[in-house]
Amino acid sequence: MPNFSDRKIVSQPAPRDESAGNSPATAAVTSIRPRPPALTIGRRAGLSALVLICLASLPVQAARYELKDGHKYAICHDYVAALNAAKREFPMACERHFPPEFEKFSKPKWTPLDPMAQPESFYRDIYYVWYGYRKEPTEAGWQRIWNNYMKPALDAGTLQLDRARVDVVATGAPVTLLRFAYQPCKESMEWFEKSAWSETYRYFVLDEKTGRLDKGFAGLTSKERGLFYYRGRVYMDSFSGLPLSFLRTQERGELPDGHLTVVEPHSNTKESGGYEFGGNRQICVVKVYYELPGTEMEDKGRNEP
Repeated sequence: MPNFSDRKIVSQPAPRDESAGNSPATAAVTSIRPRPPALTIGRRAGLSALVLICLASLPVQAARYELKDGHKYAICHDYVAALNAAKREFPMACERHFPPEFEKFSKPKWTPLDPMAQPESFYRDIYYVWYGYRKEPTEAGWQRIWNNYMKPALDAGTLQLDRARVDVVATGAPVTLLRFAYQPCKESMEWFEKSAWSETYRYFVLDEKTGRLDKGFAGLTSKERGLFYYRGRVYMDSFSGLPLSFLRTQERGELPDGHLTVVEPHSNTKESGGYEFGGNRQICVVKVYYELPGTEMEDKGRNEP
């Protein structure tokens, strides 16, 4: 006769009837199953390690992205879907990453350049175009900028400079585009604690004939942005948000913690022929909600569907 002292009786719902509108049956099934043996200390430790390994291998999603403006554009819906599908350790404040299955999105192939190999006049051009000056700074003014900002950054190795051929304003004529970062943005918990303003890249067009920067494209540098292709056309995006140190002092409501804005560069035709940069047209605005583990930004109930 079997010994049932090592077993327990449990009540289980009947299997779901998939052919009846996915509604579960009301009857219950009584089954008898052996009680699992007690875990020894060694087995418990092994199980805990296995759970930790499984949790570590799960994809992390540190933010939720929701479309605010731009519902009539397909790019905006695809952009939000791609961001939500990309499992990243931190919200994508510095640069957006698109999963490979989102084939409509791509990025230029950037070639790194040596910032130390560029002459001082190159950085003088960057300063001039960056701030949109109508006239170049005086020698005394430039030396102050060079000695206090540019040269220390060069010596510290924080400058980043890259080059690519890009059809910036969809004219069918690629230009030499330079991507410049004074101090590249690095997503980290420390960075989100203090500031969530993205200090990413500025873009400059190099005139291959003169070797100088084309001041007609100064509008590209109006704000730090990322740059990507959607269906082969150039778009740019930028992030602005609130630091965790501030958000922890606030009641978490439905307001987003940050925004992503997508713009489309466009051109104007010159009367003398050719074209010039015509500005950036806003396409999408995306709300960003932080979901950073290990902080008080999670489990507030606001992110439930």
